[in-house]
Amino acid sequence: MSCLPISDEASRCELVQLLTRQQFQVTAVESGVRVLELLESAEIFDVVVTDGTLSDMSAYDLLSEIRLRYGEDALGVVALDDREDRQQVVRFLRNGGSDCIQKPFLADEFISRIFQVASIQRRVQALHSIAARDYLTDIYNRRYFFQVGPRLVDQCLRRGGVTSIAILDIDHFKRLNDTYGHEVGDLVLKAVAKRLLAQVGEEHLLARLGGEEFGILFNNLNVADASSFCEDLRIDLASAKVVADDEELSVTVSIGLATIESHESFDNYLNAADQFLYMAKYAGRNRIVSELTLLNSIAS
Repeated sequence: MSCLPISDEASRCELVQLLTRQQFQVTAVESGVRVLELLESAEIFDVVVTDGTLSDMSAYDLLSEIRLRYGEDALGVVALDDREDRQQVVRFLRNGGSDCIQKPFLADEFISRIFQVASIQRRVQALHSIAARDYLTDIYNRRYFFQVGPRLVDQCLRRGGVTSIAILDIDHFKRLNDTYGHEVGDLVLKAVAKRLLAQVGEEHLLARLGGEEFGILFNNLNVADASSFCEDLRIDLASAKVVADDEELSVTVSIGLATIESHESFDNYLNAADQFLYMAKYAGRNRIVSELTLLNSIAS
């Protein structure tokens, strides 16, 4: 899919026709702000093809904002430019632009270069998809959680929202490994990950952080709603049975849940959740602890 921010309507229509004839799915817009709004709403594009100068920003400014919010290779960004100042082209490419096509251009040249950028982008995304997965459970891994999590938090806070982050830890996992062996431990990890993914889905960010720990970064859920969500997860996991060596094993989890309402380092959010997780373990496991839990405890 491609996004086409072009200020001039006639040029925009011409380029849409060129791309759609080559089976591209095209979203045409008039401004850079509209591109950012679409990306913010989770629209997925392989390539953004933009005028060198839009009505509200330059191609360079749009590129800078995209790279700041979504990383260096989340999507390709191509500029169309008719200025004679080649230093601007160099500046655009040096700062992460995928290509810069000088106007006027041949239709075949334009299509060929867009195909090239889109093809490279798809290969990059395929490699990222492989690198983002935990080898055992096939959910996202710690690296991806720390790579994407800060951008999701930033998006939420820029919209004026609050959200929450949770760490889940399988109770007595070391004892389980020592008793039944690591193969059974791996079966339990896979089973827990599968059930978590079924509940969390794509709405929130779920990852295996390492060992028997899992992280959830909630999408715009305050601590009360996230606590309710986590309680459902806890009950669901406690009611499930993992079959290993013809024996049914019960699994419970402890959960630490922290709210996110201001800009801090991502490590700080995770450390806060980890502190609440420690309290949940200390209080007897198979429970959720958050600031809400502590406030309710004081009130009672």
